[in-house]
Amino acid sequence: MIARSASRATSNPERTAKTLAALEPGDGGAAIVDAVDYSVKLLENAPQERQRVLLLISETRDHGSTAKPAEVIAALGRTNTVVDSVAFGPGKTEVMSDLKYGGGSGPIGLLVMAVNALKKNAAHELAALSGGEYINFTTQRGFDEGLHQLSNHVHNYYLLSFQPHAEANGEPASGMHRIRVHVPDYPDARIRFRESYFAGELDSTAANVN
Repeated sequence: MIARSASRATSNPERTAKTLAALEPGDGGAAIVDAVDYSVKLLENAPQERQRVLLLISETRDHGSTAKPAEVIAALGRTNTVVDSVAFGPGKTEVMSDLKYGGGSGPIGLLVMAVNALKKNAAHELAALSGGEYINFTTQRGFDEGLHQLSNHVHNYYLLSFQPHAEANGEPASGMHRIRVHVPDYPDARIRFRESYFAGELDSTAANVN
């Protein structure tokens, strides 16, 4: 995994290729949630006005992570960190359509649905939650094309911001909240955006959702 703030990103393809070539095998596991948890913490001190981006190269499913998924999801939403995933799928290369929130409601319900989706395809759900891109590959060529696609898209984003509605205490409701983005003049446009944000602190009940 490569963790960078926008201030440290580079448009130099040779530097990017050199960084990727220097990657070393891990411990033989696939602790995706642990890797994302560690990387988000690396970027905690990046200036708030700069976008935080993680490039996740992994399998689709998590194996052996000890970090609590709810806490990692909350951290992604709270720090506005984007996860771009390039994932190896040894089976059928499809994006599972049931990884959306369908059925969840309220701050805790949304969090439960997100944690459950993480169990099916961690790489895809982390990208979807954060507004990143998900690319599935099975061959070296597919991997190379996936990275090329990401590099072409990275400079073609619009950065939008909004102020959540405040409650009586002046703060947005604590917990996970859904985001939807539409372009009225282009109803058929394919839009990628952060699906959620997290407000306040994660209480003990929500933190133990698994």
